[in-house]
Amino acid sequence: MELVSPSFAEFQQLSDGWLRARACRPLSEPEVTEVCEQLLVRALSSGSSCWLIDVRLDPGSKSLELNQWMWEEFLPRAAAELCQPVYLAYVMSADHIARLRAQEPMGDTILGAILLSARVRFFTAEADALAWFSRCRPTP
Repeated sequence: MELVSPSFAEFQQLSDGWLRARACRPLSEPEVTEVCEQLLVRALSSGSSCWLIDVRLDPGSKSLELNQWMWEEFLPRAAAELCQPVYLAYVMSADHIARLRAQEPMGDTILGAILLSARVRFFTAEADALAWFSRCRPTP
């Protein structure tokens, strides 16, 4: 996959070696999957397993199918290709987090997911997400 940032998302490697993807507008589900795949390509070239995904400009809920793809297919594949779990920090509004909590059947389980393939947390501030990375994982 080519490492060109699409117009709907910005990618950045942070000074700690961690990766950031930021939605520039609300994203369609195919665009969400493209952002994930682009993050993986960047992670494979940098060795980073800490990914910050800022979706504050994309407050929409996504389908159960997309969520299942993320948890059941994409994250296990990413962890296998990286040979380590992915640390995934989402930055979103408090309202967005509340909507995720209410979502069935995922609910609270995705908000604090500790999967074999990933450690996932949701934050309202980027600084809190970066502090979590510092506590959880050494820099690459």
